[in-house]
Amino acid sequence: MEADGPAIYRPRTPRASPLWQCVSRHLPELRASGRVRRAVEENVLERFLECGDLHCGFARIRCGGCGHDLLLAFSCKTRYFCPSCHQKLPSGVSPSTSRKFW
Repeated sequence: MEADGPAIYRPRTPRASPLWQCVSRHLPELRASGRVRRAVEENVLERFLECGDLHCGFARIRCGGCGHDLLLAFSCKTRYFCPSCHQKLPSGVSPSTSRKFW
């Protein structure tokens, strides 16, 4: 299957996802009721809300050939909670191999 043209980068819109809206809406309630008990839980939720948001940080990427540039939002890297970051695997690791990170 051949591509019809160059690939077009389409930035994702994390605030449109139902999971982002649910966490954004209910995180203050979870904090107030004491449901977020460990610091790691709160850290994951906070980082998830900032994931993919250009307002929370980005890198500017420029093509050396044509001079075109784009902004790439930072990711939260919270695997197993953020759907976008969970899909990203470290280079050289296939889903069929066992993963060991150290």
